[in-house]
Amino acid sequence: MRGIYLFLIFTLSISVNASTCFEDATEKSSTPWRGQLDTVINSYLTTFKIPGAVVLVGNSSRVTFEHAYGLRSSDKEETNTVDTIYDLASITKLFTATAVMKLVEDKKVYLGGKVKRYFPEYFITEKKQKITVEDLLRHNAGFKAGVSYRVFTDNLDTTWDNILTIEPNYPYRNFKYSDINYLMLGKLVERVSKEDLDDFIRKNITEPLGMKDTQFLAYKDGVCKYRCAPTRKKLTRGHVHDPTSFKLGGVAGHAGLFSTARDLAKFASMIMNNGQFCGKQVLTEKTVKKMIFKKSRQSRGLGFDLTSAYSTRPRGDFFAKGLSYGHTGFTGTSIWIDPTIDTYLIILTNTVYADNEKFAKSGFLNMITELANIVGQAYSI
Repeated sequence: MRGIYLFLIFTLSISVNASTCFEDATEKSSTPWRGQLDTVINSYLTTFKIPGAVVLVGNSSRVTFEHAYGLRSSDKEETNTVDTIYDLASITKLFTATAVMKLVEDKKVYLGGKVKRYFPEYFITEKKQKITVEDLLRHNAGFKAGVSYRVFTDNLDTTWDNILTIEPNYPYRNFKYSDINYLMLGKLVERVSKEDLDDFIRKNITEPLGMKDTQFLAYKDGVCKYRCAPTRKKLTRGHVHDPTSFKLGGVAGHAGLFSTARDLAKFASMIMNNGQFCGKQVLTEKTVKKMIFKKSRQSRGLGFDLTSAYSTRPRGDFFAKGLSYGHTGFTGTSIWIDPTIDTYLIILTNTVYADNEKFAKSGFLNMITELANIVGQAYSI
């Protein structure tokens, strides 16, 4: 049966009644696996002292399950709600990748084009001259995982000079997950579009999708005081947890976006419907299929994780390996989409706010696998 689904997905279209706008949750407490989810989530929150979680399950046309667990903040005993705004951390990379692909559609950026075309003053060494935009998207450029504290100065322009000057030190075209790839991609979007990254993403992605609670610099929004989940004891709510993004002002290609589970569901629905959402074509079908297609000997799509070592936890045992895709975030966030069973699973937490962050994070990683198994098995045919 799964083969039939694959034919429909990759030969025809994954859209389920695309003319119908996004529908609200329809499965209530009678959902057969609701009790399993409740038991697993509450057990992990209690055992690993994770403050709270919002879990959402949906398909290409509607949300089928949505529930908030635990507390938004353990300090003030705030009950968690489904509209809690979370720091997405590295899930931001999916939006940066989408922004890049919008520029590819407009023929302003070329996937196979050398990055030196856009940054001629920074990509001058032999190692950097061969790097393509696609290499950055797939984490194949050879850059290390993150930037050193030595790149930061009191001057933001100088700091960016230091970041863009970084040289790769891993083998070219070998997968190495790196924030530097997406820092550079975010800056590429700005240089080519002549717009700030947050403005470009808002105009071209979140506004067309009606993602009203998705933004960088969430602390500037008055509702954040009441709805944002805290991430650090001495950090004002709505300020990004990631230290690099924080030092860059909160807007960066690798981290910085805040959102709700419901908003992320809209993004997932758009991807599952070949770039269309509520009658709006946010991406072309060709672009979406490029982003989620698994190339031979490649573990990442264009932005999306497919089969890298980081995919095993959110994918679990029942989401299709190599055909499902998604991303996780350091703060305790996860989105995983399986078009073969027309299902996605979104899990948002603030494990970084737990008293024992490492312990909470270990629990989160086990929890998302158990949840993926429950949901994946429920919808597998």
